[in-house]
Amino acid sequence: MRITTRMIYRNMQHDLNKLSSDTQTINQQISSGKQLSTISDNPAGLVSALGLRSEIAAISQYQENLAYGETMVTAAETALTQMKDLLMQADNLTLQANNATMNQADRDIVAGEINSLYEQAIALANTQISGKYIFAGFRTSGYTESEATPFIAGLADGYQVSGSPPAPLSLPLTAAEDANGDGIPDQGYQLGAGELSINGIEIGQPQADADSTILADTSATAKAAAINAISAATGLSATVTPARIANGQAVAAGTLASNDLVINGVDIFSSPTVILDNDADNTLITAINSQSGATGVTYRLPTPAKQ
Repeated sequence: MRITTRMIYRNMQHDLNKLSSDTQTINQQISSGKQLSTISDNPAGLVSALGLRSEIAAISQYQENLAYGETMVTAAETALTQMKDLLMQADNLTLQANNATMNQADRDIVAGEINSLYEQAIALANTQISGKYIFAGFRTSGYTESEATPFIAGLADGYQVSGSPPAPLSLPLTAAEDANGDGIPDQGYQLGAGELSINGIEIGQPQADADSTILADTSATAKAAAINAISAATGLSATVTPARIANGQAVAAGTLASNDLVINGVDIFSSPTVILDNDADNTLITAINSQSGATGVTYRLPTPAKQ
């Protein structure tokens, strides 16, 4: 084959064009810092590059997870250490209160300090990192106004009850609790709308029960009925067990005067009354049952065993 000057010129021109193109590509890679700018630059290499990019993203996510996990563990360790310190303080305070040299006023102060430690422990149990509760198990977020935090005072057996308990009545009743002096509280503690909720569901206002002769809408039976009315939704039911006291000894003869026998704040005997041996004339029983409407207590004789 005869090689002409024209062929030599074309080959040199092709080589020069390729060299210029390669130089331009290298300059572009240097200026952009990228080896591959388009798919056509290296289709096979692009597949490998995309695989490496995915691995880098996964490694970055692992690093973020490790950093978050380290933060969670550190926060949990700190909170648990502080809880341990609170328990040790409570233990020391309890030992101090058990000392015979402490009077009731001193013990009341200790009780207040222990209650403060209890509140601090609840706050530590509700520790959050990035808006998530670290001790809440699988439910680290999603709490509502009715169930504000995973741990609250009064949480028991998975059921949350929110509401302010009433102050207990004093015995005997004070003038503020019994203005007319009949021995019956002027009013019971009525649950208003929104004052009691169970698992985020509000309890309706209790209605009068069928048993009480006084304060029927504030009785334990009325409140239990209100709770049980929505038990299908809350998963919680209430049971009221009436208190019964059995007298295992015979009634001895004597005299009962004012304040000798007080039932639920009601003084049964306003003046000295003679009680016969074994209450032979039922004076004691009659006196107690005459005040049943005010006390809610009825005296019943035991049922004889059947022969």
